[in-house]
Amino acid sequence: MQHIIIDNRVCNLFIKGEKGPVFLHINEPSIPVGALQITEALEQIDNSYEYIFVEILINDWDKNLSPWSVKTNNRVFDGNAPLTLNWLLNNVIPYLKNNFTGHEEFYLAGYSLSGLFALWSLYNTDIFNGIICCSGSLWFPKWDEFMQNNHLRKNSMVYLSLGGKEEKTKNPLMASVGINTRKQLSLLKNDILLKSATLEMNPGGHFADTAFRVAKGIRWILKEKEFCLLSKKQKNNKIKEQ
Repeated sequence: MQHIIIDNRVCNLFIKGEKGPVFLHINEPSIPVGALQITEALEQIDNSYEYIFVEILINDWDKNLSPWSVKTNNRVFDGNAPLTLNWLLNNVIPYLKNNFTGHEEFYLAGYSLSGLFALWSLYNTDIFNGIICCSGSLWFPKWDEFMQNNHLRKNSMVYLSLGGKEEKTKNPLMASVGINTRKQLSLLKNDILLKSATLEMNPGGHFADTAFRVAKGIRWILKEKEFCLLSKKQKNNKIKEQ
């Protein structure tokens, strides 16, 4: 694991091979499960792929990753996700493109509220080839309206996951996460720019096996990319034969 400085911020970097996609993982400094645990989990699951993993640390999720301002459940969300996304587009992505040539595709990964941020970003920029949204906060107020009234900006792969116990809560707002996540998958499958999408259910609650959940999402993207490339080659071969 290496450390790099992007716009005066320390980011954690793991490089596997000379090619492959770049996975940006949005995390909070206070969360103990980070880049090391996730990359180790991924290598345990499948160590056959090349990729770059970059952990971007963002302070105060409620303030900086929420798509719009709202007060709910005794929490105040400032709605600064647009500012955070602009920082990624104007500082992080250019830095990575300049310093790591040969890695041309970018994917955004997140857990909980950062998972929602990753999903929201697909509707607001065409820079990412896909996202990983693990236990995403799709209970967020008015998200159901947003996802029904917006469309993807680029041909994208979307990995969604959820813990089986997450929707089993007495809090009606939090309980909506299951319904909204399934609705999200259904809407994505009708989006003309969707390349592929899946929803994986996991045992346990919101904070169970977080590193492995993110790692499984990365592996799904990598395998899906491999499958798409193989399908494209087979299609081209058939055209040549004709």
